[in-house]
Amino acid sequence: MELLKPRRLKEGDTLLIVAPASSMAGLAEEAVRRGVANLEALGFNVVISPFAGSRCGHTAGTPRKRARWLMEAFMDTDVGGMMAVWGGFNSNDIIEYLDFDVIRAHPKVFVGYSDTTIINIVLLERAGLVSFHGPAFVTMTHSFLMAYEVEEFRKIVMEGEAPHAVRASPTFIDDPYHYRHPETLPEERPNPGWDVINPGTAEGRLVGGNLGTLLALAGTPYWPDLGGSILFVEEDEEESTASVARCFRQLRHMGVFDDIVGLVIGRFHGVVGFKDGDSLRMILEECAEGYDFPIVSEVDIGHTNPIITIPVGIRARLDADDRQLIFLEPGVL
Repeated sequence: MELLKPRRLKEGDTLLIVAPASSMAGLAEEAVRRGVANLEALGFNVVISPFAGSRCGHTAGTPRKRARWLMEAFMDTDVGGMMAVWGGFNSNDIIEYLDFDVIRAHPKVFVGYSDTTIINIVLLERAGLVSFHGPAFVTMTHSFLMAYEVEEFRKIVMEGEAPHAVRASPTFIDDPYHYRHPETLPEERPNPGWDVINPGTAEGRLVGGNLGTLLALAGTPYWPDLGGSILFVEEDEEESTASVARCFRQLRHMGVFDDIVGLVIGRFHGVVGFKDGDSLRMILEECAEGYDFPIVSEVDIGHTNPIITIPVGIRARLDADDRQLIFLEPGVL
């Protein structure tokens, strides 16, 4: 299927905040206010979907309703793009109810991370549409936005800069529950940079997202074609060293390491518990034993801040030796 790219977002566009999985109802009013203000400062007309705060059990609505609300957003000519509230759980509920022909006829920017990995994957595989693994609305509820994070978002989603080289951010923030205290200034720490597990360079299609969420598609018709791809993965604060190791071992057993040409791994929250004797490097060296494709970790994707914006499905070059990921083509028109 021919790759389809959405129109770039521009100042004045309406950015619709959507909840394809978990409800926005759990987000404090002050956090919502800050998120709207921060996105408005980027020049967007921010509209929160009237359904984002709905509740149905542990989600924002029944699977069919959440699918319909997302389809309506794609078809709404007043909407320039969509940003997920956050991840949460159960984006996989809705994918069988999406009309990918209609989505392909109405391509728009869709950005989010974590559980919305599933939507990013199916938009690419079933509609051929580039979407974006990047900041969600909850990311924008900090008391201030990191300049690196904002510039990466602008360059990728608003300017369509390409080629574009991503390198380690100067600083990072490890606060998994920042949205519970949006008035508190987060602690920025110096970023030691990427950790090179395997050296080398590789070119391929960028595919990935949250690792556990991606693996929810294993064995289903929605599992992506990873042949020749650069796989990028990240995980959240709810994981442990044991669960992370299990996920990487599953990738090996599924034959994923036979298919991909490179692996990019996001920074984990400190609460996950990696340490000497039970480190991420040790897990990767065990799970990827016998493979020589480039592997880097501690990259600015995932649940720590900043979160770089990755166009899912574009061609890229991973240069582990020079510690950079180069987007070879724009993700927007």
